[in-house]
Parts: sequence; structure tokens; C-alpha cells
Amino acid sequence: MIFKTTSIIGLIIVGSIIFSSCSKESVQETSKQETRFTFDYELPSDLTQGITQENGLMLFESEKFLNKITLLLETENQNYVEAYFNSKQALSEDELDIQMELDNFNPFTVYEAFEKYHSFYSLRANLKSQEDDWMDSSSTDELDNNPSFYPLSDKCQNIANEEGEYMIGSTIYRVESDGLVYEIKNADYKALESIRCGNSNLDLKNTNPNVIIHREEVRSSANGTKADCKSYIRRTGTYNYADKKKMDCILDLDWDVTNSAAKAKAKCYKKVKRFGNWKWKRNWTSMGTSLCVKARDIDCEIKIQFGDHGLKCNSQSRNWAYFVTCHVYGAGVGFRVKPGEYGGVYKKSGYNDYSISW
Repeated sequence: MIFKTTSIIGLIIVGSIIFSSCSKESVQETSKQETRFTFDYELPSDLTQGITQENGLMLFESEKFLNKITLLLETENQNYVEAYFNSKQALSEDELDIQMELDNFNPFTVYEAFEKYHSFYSLRANLKSQEDDWMDSSSTDELDNNPSFYPLSDKCQNIANEEGEYMIGSTIYRVESDGLVYEIKNADYKALESIRCGNSNLDLKNTNPNVIIHREEVRSSANGTKADCKSYIRRTGTYNYADKKKMDCILDLDWDVTNSAAKAKAKCYKKVKRFGNWKWKRNWTSMGTSLCVKARDIDCEIKIQFGDHGLKCNSQSRNWAYFVTCHVYGAGVGFRVKPGEYGGVYKKSGYNDYSISW
């Protein structure tokens, strides 16, 4: 990670004036001409080399190389964001929110630099744009139907195109918003184009040997080998943990690179006053999630090697983030769950936990 810090004369004075005149729910507007704190960021060479594109898809030579790049990218982003927040440790959460605006700090700089370098519009960028529009359109109403949740892991959203597609070797993956996954062998771009044009019926796997469809039950009535054993399941909830502050939560089965993974994810938002109007925005705070699942295989059999009768749990927490994601891996492509068996817990420091069951 390469970045430089530019000092600003008088910033403390300006900040003090604003902190004293702003409430926790309302921020006094500041002049566009004020000098702002900036990071001059350069993408490291490890994130510029060895990545190619074909037919609008990022191409990775192997699953190992994809995992390497996505880990580097996520680590680079985390280091960049933490470098900023660590310089503001004396500030409260609401003061920090004001300071981010004063500094014009962009927490998505690393991802945007990666996309710009590779001339690539990612699923991450597309979902963020939808989230921005959704927050703007919900200025006076409770937020609902969060469009930024998608059944593809965060790391893959960074390298998938806006349609949820990426390529490993000669295999194309396409993850659709309802959880259906296409695996297309032998770089069959003709099959991909047919699917893109809407010819995505489930009979495609019977007419084209290059096409494998995962979790096809999401578009059939049975939805599983057994009616109560799901290859894809999605539960959502909203936790209004404080006045004008909320956490949107989801529990579902992500697609992660080449397999399924159980996911619990939460995003925090707050309402603030801008130019006389209330507006939703991302709330950077400390938060956490935990997840338990009885992992079942494609035949709905419990994977007993996971420990206590197939039960597997995990947890994740973050400081100064607006979302946190927790995954449970291990059951592979045929990962299935039963409704009512355990679920996810969503945590905000200082408040009661919120939970969603499978």
C-alpha cells in the first residue's frame, strides 16, 4: 500500500467550530472552498499484473491466483481505511462522521483505483451505485428491500463484472441475483451470450454439455432434494437499534469462487439532516456477526466431520466499518440447509443482539 498524508493548516480550528455547532443528527453544511485532508493513493504492482480480460470478464489463470488477488485487494483496502480511522481515534462516532465529510475521505478509493486501472466496472461498483440511489430515494421513509445484498461473496463482487460473471482458466461463472449459478466449461462464450440474452431456461444443461447449473431448485417448485432442505435460502431483517440508526441483516447461501458458503451479513445506516432534509447514509461504526449452520450435502445428509453432529459456527467483527460479513464453509457445491436450524446473530456494541434463523 502506497499513500501520502497531506497536512492541513487550520483543520483543527475548523473542526472544533463545526463539532460545537452540530448535533449528532444534524450536520452544519460547510464551504466547498475549504481545504480538505486527502490521501494520494497508488495501486501496488501486485494488483496490476497477471490479470487479463476476455469478453467483458476478468480472467484468472487458476482458483489459487484468484484467491491471491482478492485477498491482496481486500487487505489493501482494509489497510487504507484503517490508516485513516487510526488517525482519528480521539473522535467519537458522530464526530468522525462529520470529519469524513470535512476531509472528503473516500473509503472506496482502493477498489475504484483497481477498477480504473483495469478499465473494469465491477459488481461491487454496480451494487454500491444501486445502494446510493436507494438511500437517496428513501430520504423520508424507512429503508427496505436493500438492493446491495447479492448471493456472491464480497471478494468475488470485487472481480465479477456487473452481471456477476468472472472466469477461472477456461471456466466461466455467472451468479444471478436469485441465487442461481451457471458454470460454463471450455470458454463457451456462445452459451454465455445466450444466457445473457434471456435464454436461461433450466433445460440448457441438457442441450449443452458445457453448461452446469447449480442451485436450480430456486426456479422450481421442489426447491431441494427434499422439500425442507434448501440449496438456496434467503432471510432478511431490519434492526432499528437506536433513533435514526439501523442495521440491515441478511442470512443466505453465498457463491464463493467455486462453491457455496453460508453467510450472515449486516450493514449499518443512519439518518442525518442535509440542507434541511433528512437523508440516509452509511454509518461507519463497530459491529459484528456470528453464524451457525448444520451443514448438509447435496443429498441433505449432515456432514458429520464438521464437529458436533454437523454443526459449524463462525464469527466476525470489524471496527470502523459500515458492513461485516461472516461465512461458514465446508459442504461444497451441494451445500444445503434446513429452515429453522440455527441461524445468524447480528451485534452492535452497547445494544442487544439481533438474530435471524434459517
